[in-house]
Amino acid sequence: MSRKVMVVDDEPKIRLLLSLALKKAGFAVVEAGDGQIALEKIPGEQPHLIISDINMPNMDGWEFCWNLRRTEEFKEIPLVFLTTRSEVPDRIRGLESGADDFISKPFDAVELVARVKVILKRVYGEDLPPLDISALPTDMIISKRYQIKKLVGRGGMGSVYRANDKELGVEVAMKFLKPELGRDPIVLQRFKREIVLARKIVHHNVVRIHDLGEHRGTRYISMEYITGKSLKFKIRKFGAMSVEETVSIVKPICSALEAIHALDIIHRDLKPQNILIDEQGIVKVVDFGIAHGGDSTEITTSGGLIGTPAYMSPEQVSGDPVDRRSDLYSFGIIMFEMLSGKLPFYSDLPAALVMKHLTDEAPILADVLPQIPQKFSDIVAKLMEKNPDQRYNSVQELMAEIDTLS
Repeated sequence: MSRKVMVVDDEPKIRLLLSLALKKAGFAVVEAGDGQIALEKIPGEQPHLIISDINMPNMDGWEFCWNLRRTEEFKEIPLVFLTTRSEVPDRIRGLESGADDFISKPFDAVELVARVKVILKRVYGEDLPPLDISALPTDMIISKRYQIKKLVGRGGMGSVYRANDKELGVEVAMKFLKPELGRDPIVLQRFKREIVLARKIVHHNVVRIHDLGEHRGTRYISMEYITGKSLKFKIRKFGAMSVEETVSIVKPICSALEAIHALDIIHRDLKPQNILIDEQGIVKVVDFGIAHGGDSTEITTSGGLIGTPAYMSPEQVSGDPVDRRSDLYSFGIIMFEMLSGKLPFYSDLPAALVMKHLTDEAPILADVLPQIPQKFSDIVAKLMEKNPDQRYNSVQELMAEIDTLS
């Protein structure tokens, strides 16, 4: 696996020389002109090691190192100072601020590469093959912190395990991205964006995200572990729910969506599999891997669709811009499934299924289940309107309607 080194120096010529030496040795390289720019780039680039000048504008090497070591997510990244300062007090100050080593200017390329390799080997160990995330052994230690306990689920993007966070002393869920997907910049950007968006949301009905990391070339997210089952599991096992039980689950989902939409975040993959119910009956919304902020650029492959076919809104299928009303359409599909025990649209072929959201009228819930109150049937029908303008404009409007049923 190619390790990534970040080069931080305000002199373009120095950055170029460093980059050429490192790339020749097989390293991936990312550059930054000063400490402030480096701090902004680190979350997206996730370097394995940083080489930084000391004398730089805006934020010098001392301050950059000090800030890096106080950022929980990145404090363990090794940092090497590249400097003309050779006095002992300067080197002591560097070590006290958190530097791992010094390289003097002008530098020798062979010595530079050798030092970088030694530090990387000390911190990360020998390069090992990527993890087999389909079958991680029990008690395996990830990133010197997480102890794997049990596989709890697999999906198209990877696998989820229950683990112990030895540092915090709590159980967590760990989502591992398939190594081959981690090499796809689009998929990796989605994966990184999940933690960025989810961390903005603080709500008791939304699963908390803890950490983004990498182990043996495999990316992972650690998050709050929920002891319970998904709403999909509940529907499959027990079938259709009563109106009363449905309302008791729908209300906390509404509350979670209200918090999500208040931050201008659209979930875009709302489905029963992403709604968890713990042993105390608390409902949690999870999985923001394909969510996006209202002001973000769409990330998708050319001609690709983002979402789960059974729950995608017509505008998602068409590739049109989406807003919070797209989540409300998916919510309508979920409510139909909760009350009837089956989906309003079905096909064995994903392509045919997504087209039904565009072309087929959704069945009327009251026609399928005459015992359902007409008002509730009308609510579900309005959520599943093809035209977003004919749906509820917000979760608050939907909640107000549901409250009239109580």
